[in-house]
Amino acid sequence: MRDIVRPVPPEQPPSHKRLRRLGVGLLAVAIGLAGVVLLVVFFQGHDSSQVHHDSATISGPGLVLPADGGAIVAPGATRADGMRLSGAALQHSLALGNVVLLYGSARPPAALRAVARRVAGAFSPALEASGQAVVLGRRPGVGGAIALAWRHELSVRDARDPALAQFVDFWLGRGAGG
Repeated sequence: MRDIVRPVPPEQPPSHKRLRRLGVGLLAVAIGLAGVVLLVVFFQGHDSSQVHHDSATISGPGLVLPADGGAIVAPGATRADGMRLSGAALQHSLALGNVVLLYGSARPPAALRAVARRVAGAFSPALEASGQAVVLGRRPGVGGAIALAWRHELSVRDARDPALAQFVDFWLGRGAGG
């Protein structure tokens, strides 16, 4: 018997298919990395958690009050739970980021209670201390309702006015620190 010796084929250079697959893989990785970098840059550019703005410079609903806010935050309001609100207590509450809704009737109008509950939930001293409360306050002589935020005010003739809810939604949590 004869040994059949087959010739060994010479080593061939890498095929074009392999190179093409390798190139496509590298391109996919590069595109993926570019996408991640773009997402990081996008979200970093929209993160304002470390930036504080004075709420008086932010354009939002209502009128901008003078720096001291004293004209509207005069004493004489009674909170819905019967506690008296001094001018200093009101100003401190607004500086924390709370929104105060003033009304003139003996009891808070249902529309004001509904806005307060929808936006902030039930009132609590802890919620107020965190600057996330909607405080209902009685001030004799107020017709309709007056909404107060830090250095901002909105007067409406009817407590059901949608502008009132927009004011509360926008300004709640934006106190003196931004």
